[in-house]
Amino acid sequence: MQYKWSAEEKELLTVLKANNERMTQVNSNIYKVDSTLEANIRESEELLKSLQRKVTVSGKVYPIKQEQRIVQVECWEDIYQNSVNLVGECNTIEDILSNEEISKVQTKLKNWNLEFKDINRMDGIDWGICALAGILAAAVDIFFVQMPKSSKSILGEGQNGGSLSNWIRDKINQTLTPEQIKQLEKENWVPYDASTSKNLSIKVEGLYPKTHRLHSLGHDPILGFIFGVKDIMNGTMTTIDSKGKFITQIVNIKDKDLVGMNFFEALMRQIGHLKSDISTPAGLPIPFWGVLQKAQFGNIGGKHTIAEISRMMYTQGYDFRHFLAMSIPVMIIECIVRGGYTVKSLYEGKSIKDSIPVVSKKSHKLNSMLFVAHTIATAANLGKVCFTQNPLSINAPQWISFFRYGLKELTYQLLHKENERHNCIEEKIENEWEQVYSELQEITQQYKVSYNM
Repeated sequence: MQYKWSAEEKELLTVLKANNERMTQVNSNIYKVDSTLEANIRESEELLKSLQRKVTVSGKVYPIKQEQRIVQVECWEDIYQNSVNLVGECNTIEDILSNEEISKVQTKLKNWNLEFKDINRMDGIDWGICALAGILAAAVDIFFVQMPKSSKSILGEGQNGGSLSNWIRDKINQTLTPEQIKQLEKENWVPYDASTSKNLSIKVEGLYPKTHRLHSLGHDPILGFIFGVKDIMNGTMTTIDSKGKFITQIVNIKDKDLVGMNFFEALMRQIGHLKSDISTPAGLPIPFWGVLQKAQFGNIGGKHTIAEISRMMYTQGYDFRHFLAMSIPVMIIECIVRGGYTVKSLYEGKSIKDSIPVVSKKSHKLNSMLFVAHTIATAANLGKVCFTQNPLSINAPQWISFFRYGLKELTYQLLHKENERHNCIEEKIENEWEQVYSELQEITQQYKVSYNM
């Protein structure tokens, strides 16, 4: 897009061009005078030599008589009109620059653009880091995470579960004994823990012991700290039933200590209750998984909606413990890519500050590398799901990371890239101006010293 010059700026361009013409003419005249003087000196020397006369240089200095002159300053209108009469009107910066100067500016801008591209350009080593991280994460997901262990899967067959998924599940299950779980449940009773609709004033469709934690938002590992704390303080139960209906209702409070409980007390009770549920057979749902009950659409397998499939997945072991196992391939990518980025940056001589593995305004390359690595792992997981034909093979954390970095990459390419390029080049132009100002100050200082000003 071409810059649109204002009327005042066009006047300045015109005056600048006229002054440039005058300076060129003055320099030309000085050059002619110098050339003529040099020629006359040479001719005089030759004449003296032909007359066999010695050429001597007198050491006498003839001072130049300085006269005071009164300089009359013209008004701007006269200056502008005289400039128009001399060079005509100027409309763009190209009108006052020579072809050689324009070529130099274009070359410099081209080099600056290339420098900006190099900041975010991924070389062979960067691609290798991404490939290593993505392939290793995919291998861990396929061979070690696999699917959650269950006696019956959506396809009707039981699953042995992946070794990594089973190991994490066993470790979490061993953190509390059955007696400790019962004690925690007793000490941290909450009003949103009804397992059926029997004692509720409003029926919650699909609410039964195996699914009540999915439908009750207080059991969500993240949303629970909003809805769960609120329910504890208000004596309510907030749910999304199997039909996608959002329901909040008053519950008869069994624990009288809940009456008048403040926020911090409710928060501690919320933590205690989640702790008592995480190692039970049903476990806790994946963060935000209960919200999928609002997805009353889709035709998976020719007969199930997304809400129904997500509900069945939870009952067959797709819970928070399996979510932790699925997060390990994601962590592998984050560690390898960010670690590789830091080591490579330090090896290239960058400062520790510039080598910190975080996405900054000056460099978007790290996000691009993470996006590439997560794309490789996500594509492998897609292949795993297509091969098994089982939604329990979906690696939810991996897909979340893919969309997260993909959205950042898309936003950068469409919205921010051009602005960052503009800011980068503008910064270089400002540095050039500072250099010009510095040189002008040095010349001015030298001029003052020379003329004792």
